[in-house]
Amino acid sequence: MVLAFVPGVLAQTTQGLIGGSVVDSLSGNPLPKARVEAFSPTTNLAQSALTEKSGFFVLPLLSPGTYQIRVEADGYQGLQIDRLELAVAATLTLPFR
Repeated sequence: MVLAFVPGVLAQTTQGLIGGSVVDSLSGNPLPKARVEAFSPTTNLAQSALTEKSGFFVLPLLSPGTYQIRVEADGYQGLQIDRLELAVAATLTLPFR
């Protein structure tokens, strides 16, 4: 029997992700190409994504911490969450209407 140790195989990540959907609050229809941004006031870094045709988005590889989340779509009023805590290796799902 041969045992091998590969560095990094047992390593765990501290990064998490924020995902969810953006839909019209009246019709329930998905909003494609809406811009979703996660801004960290601690690091002054932002990450953004556009929603897919189905209205879904994913912001992966986010460090744990506090984020401001902003959603904007043409023809719609923007939405913002001022203080969202992302824990170590957490996955948060946000439904925006």
